[in-house]
Amino acid sequence: MMFCTARILDFNGTENGDLEFFQGYFEASSPGARASQICAFKRSQIWFCTRSERLRNKESLQITLEMHWFIGTCLATLVAEKVLSKKRRSRALAAITAEELHRAPPPVFLEWSEVDVKVRDAARHSWRTILSQSRGAARPGRILAIMGASGSGKSTLLRTLAGRLSSAGACTVKGRMHIRLGRRVGTDGASSEYVSAVHSANSDSVPFRTAFIEQEESFFSQLTTRETLMFYADLLLPRGCSKIEREDYVEELMRELGLSRCADTRVGDLRNPGLSGGERKRLAIGCELFGSPSLIFADEPTTGLDANQALKVMEVFRRLADENRTVIVTLHQPRGSILDLIDDLIILCEGEVVYAGECQAAAAHFERLLGTRKPSQSSVAEWIVDEVSPDPQNPRNSREKILKLAAAVPLRISIALNELEGTSAVSEAALRVKPRPVAPLLVQVRVLLLRAWRQVTRDWKTNFARLASTIFSALLFGSIYHNLGLSQAAGQDRLGLLQVSTINTAMSALVKTLYIFTEERLIASKERSKGMYDLPLYVATKLVAEAPIAATFPLLFGVLTHRLCGLRAREGRFRRYLGMLTLESFASAAFGLCVGAIAPTTQAAVAIGPALMVIFIVFGGFFVTKPPAWARGLPEISLIRWAFQGLAVNELRGLELENPNSLGGASTGDEILSRMQMTDASIGKAFRKEAQILAGLYVITLSVLTLREKLGLEGKQRLQIQATETDRGSRTATF
Repeated sequence: MMFCTARILDFNGTENGDLEFFQGYFEASSPGARASQICAFKRSQIWFCTRSERLRNKESLQITLEMHWFIGTCLATLVAEKVLSKKRRSRALAAITAEELHRAPPPVFLEWSEVDVKVRDAARHSWRTILSQSRGAARPGRILAIMGASGSGKSTLLRTLAGRLSSAGACTVKGRMHIRLGRRVGTDGASSEYVSAVHSANSDSVPFRTAFIEQEESFFSQLTTRETLMFYADLLLPRGCSKIEREDYVEELMRELGLSRCADTRVGDLRNPGLSGGERKRLAIGCELFGSPSLIFADEPTTGLDANQALKVMEVFRRLADENRTVIVTLHQPRGSILDLIDDLIILCEGEVVYAGECQAAAAHFERLLGTRKPSQSSVAEWIVDEVSPDPQNPRNSREKILKLAAAVPLRISIALNELEGTSAVSEAALRVKPRPVAPLLVQVRVLLLRAWRQVTRDWKTNFARLASTIFSALLFGSIYHNLGLSQAAGQDRLGLLQVSTINTAMSALVKTLYIFTEERLIASKERSKGMYDLPLYVATKLVAEAPIAATFPLLFGVLTHRLCGLRAREGRFRRYLGMLTLESFASAAFGLCVGAIAPTTQAAVAIGPALMVIFIVFGGFFVTKPPAWARGLPEISLIRWAFQGLAVNELRGLELENPNSLGGASTGDEILSRMQMTDASIGKAFRKEAQILAGLYVITLSVLTLREKLGLEGKQRLQIQATETDRGSRTATF
């Protein structure tokens, strides 16, 4: 009694009334009942102690939360202050207008000499010369056009100067290049030294940016002109630019390029009409202007365009050159109005430089050397190209004329020393610095997700075709295997249905991926070369954005076939059936990504992908149950095999068949699984193996894309960059 009273007095959480109640209760009790009463009292005491402990924990938790809230508020304030101050510093550093963002590039002076390019002719086991002792110079504020007949080496020279000539195959490049960088000049004529703020698409070590415009540019077809340019603006413009400033910049850029009328028109492709050829060319130029490139290369930008569209494109280059940029283009036979926009001209014939100088003096130069007059009805460009083109009927005289014209070209073409005053040489190491992403990670995720989602949801033709194919296949299989019963034949038919279901699901996802990813890979590779985003982020956002649409088709196919064919639905079998088909569809799409990353072209990917999938089908567990010794590892990596095994176990395990005959018929689904060598198979193992194949294919795809980019950067042949002034010998022409 005293012990219990002492324990009660020691307990602070009990009220006085409760204490008096327990004391009176124990004193009134008989001695025989006190033992049980004491036990009950101890349980009550434990409850009160627990309640007190909870109260104390609640109070301490409240105090802890208040402390955490206070500390978190202080930290958030400090972080916000740091971010705001950083933004203020960035805006102060980038205190320029949207117009100045692409009108104040650092001027680049470019000279090259002794450029030789040879390719190996496998048929003749010899080397064929593409360029021989090519030389020239390009200056800021001027357009340099490289002209010549087809096969003269125009595009080869342009790619060699831009460092885009691939070393794949038997190709050798020799020559020297001298690059000098002047001071950045703002729109008001004053020197401007902002580096990382405006030219933030590159590392601070990169002194200038270059742009290369291909003959055939690729875009995401379902995006509009404004959306395409906004994508580049979000990822390449300085971080200090607000959303309104980026939108203003894009609107100004579209106005200058003449794209305002088609701002909300989708770019389109061969299957989906969109922009015209000239509009696509100008859009390609606009995409290259982000980051303020100083040196612009364009490979035959007027090819395939009518005279009016070609003139508009060249007028854009003229405005870019007037903004103190160095522009180098290749042309075939431009009209007179286009030739008036050109400052300097280099003419090639059979890899030889037959003219290098000002464009306006070209006609007089050829008239003097050839002793002929330009016909009045012909343009200067057409007449010059016709005169220097090889004559297949008289190759000897044609070669003598080419050698005569080449001998009149100076051995050294350089830029005047007074123009190079105050410039600095650019080293080869500076040109090899890889650009890094500028936009924050969350911005990259948002922009890439939005683009991928728009691309996959707006492509209604592809989605409608896949939807129609899915419904047709499901109805066809449903009519063939309609309402499967429990007979002996129905047991075998279930295996056939499951096999064709796995094949149909895999092939549908594979073919779609092969056609689309190989095209997008080239676009992503070009964007990655600008340092717009990281490669793993591109792959991840693409998969996340396409997942809802990609899962719709196998789910719809599974629902229709399961209901029409009367497959088992109890105990979660219907959900597992749909889950396995969806997982297999994702694995097949991942296999398509892997093949698309390896194959060089879309045609190669379409040829390789289905051929490899046939191997997976053969070793999928239905046609071959015991593979030969040399192929025992193939079933382990067959996405068809694990999907078929999972569906078979899900459907046949525990199935009771009717009327087993005496000729070896199976009485249960487990016997069928045993005959198919699936005794130890389980649905969990099938899901696990399919998921491992899916993850492995994603890893391989990412590794292959990374390796391709690395080899693509290292596999480009570059001219030797000279950081010091070269010797100016005899027969030197000064621009």
